[in-house]
Amino acid sequence: PLSAEELDAATKDDPAEGESLTEPIDLGPHFLREYRRVMQMVKPIATNLLKPHVENLEFRNRIIEMSMGHGHLIVTTAAQCYLYSINNWNTPHIFDLRYPVSLIIQSDRHFVMVDSLSGVHVYNYEGRVVSNPNFPGLRVETLNHRTISMSRDLIAILDPSNTKQVRVFDVASGRPDRKSVV
Repeated sequence: PLSAEELDAATKDDPAEGESLTEPIDLGPHFLREYRRVMQMVKPIATNLLKPHVENLEFRNRIIEMSMGHGHLIVTTAAQCYLYSINNWNTPHIFDLRYPVSLIIQSDRHFVMVDSLSGVHVYNYEGRVVSNPNFPGLRVETLNHRTISMSRDLIAILDPSNTKQVRVFDVASGRPDRKSVV
């Protein structure tokens, strides 16, 4: 903390209330570069807020589950999955589902869909199956946002038969990750 004398000395050159600065302040080239960088980031956000764009997406069947994250919207009906990129709402990737989906978890490269009959499936954002992590005793009806999680490379699932154990799987292969200690 500053002492009273140090505080007075630091604020001595500040203009009094109601006065304005008459001399320009030199902030230097670093400040100007940083200011331009921040303004470039803010401009698209402000443009999107000032000119809102509304898309109405309609589906033939009732929507069962949906998730939005990492630049993608995933919508599932009882029979199909629609993968939208937020940059192009007109042409989704569409693929058929065997069973209705009960849970969707997204990461930046992949997403997990859980259905009650065939289990856990990892897909890429083009709609291709990447892997199918599984272990003895997995009860998919117990999986929810609190019991399954995903990162770029790994999937963690709380073991329903032993709630003190988390099983970790490689996203690409679906095999248990041996390097993980949980």
